[in-house]
Amino acid sequence: MLLSSLPAWAIFGFGVHAGQDLFTIEKKDQFSFNLIDGSNVGLTREEISNPTHFGMHFFMDMIPAPLIDEIDVSVDFSSKKYKYTFENPAYTGSGSQIQPEEVKYNRIGGAVTIRHYLMKFPPMLKTVRVYIGAGFGMQMISPIVGRDLIYDNLFDSVTPLNLESQDVLKKSSKACFVGLLGVRVKPPLLPVSVRAEGRYIAMGAWDYEQPGNYFQLSLGVSYTI
Repeated sequence: MLLSSLPAWAIFGFGVHAGQDLFTIEKKDQFSFNLIDGSNVGLTREEISNPTHFGMHFFMDMIPAPLIDEIDVSVDFSSKKYKYTFENPAYTGSGSQIQPEEVKYNRIGGAVTIRHYLMKFPPMLKTVRVYIGAGFGMQMISPIVGRDLIYDNLFDSVTPLNLESQDVLKKSSKACFVGLLGVRVKPPLLPVSVRAEGRYIAMGAWDYEQPGNYFQLSLGVSYTI
């Protein structure tokens, strides 16, 4: 019903894409701090760097509006495991006081962006289109195991903390700004196009070391309806 009500000049497409989120959350090496009860504890953590993302997108082009040539809606997901070690000399229980010792950085994001074609060539076929764009969206990123996360959730030296079963690593969400530059290649008479795109995603500071902004590179394949 919705598609049938849109203007006849619109062309739609959908596709998939994959790439990397370019950022690094530095490792922590023998970092010590105090808990609320005064216990002195230590933390080490692996580096988290450049996770791979996968996603899908839907677009509409041939928009009859000044400077707007395409509207795109996209979602993607990235995940990466990392290990940490927590030491608390005052803890007398068995095993580690914080479990499990390997957890995941998870991110899921979505955005709506508009694009403007900077160049189309060759002039008649317009096979290659270079574009810029901007938009807004939401990012959900799981907190990173670090000093603040432990301090806010481990309240004494007796009770163990399970990060997963007690839902400490629940996702946090933020609105984001997206700026992008890309190239879309669509051979004549074929419904398939290929695109390469770079994005800058800005969110601002989080509570638990999640990346506040990062670059994203992706390659995608789209099918035009």
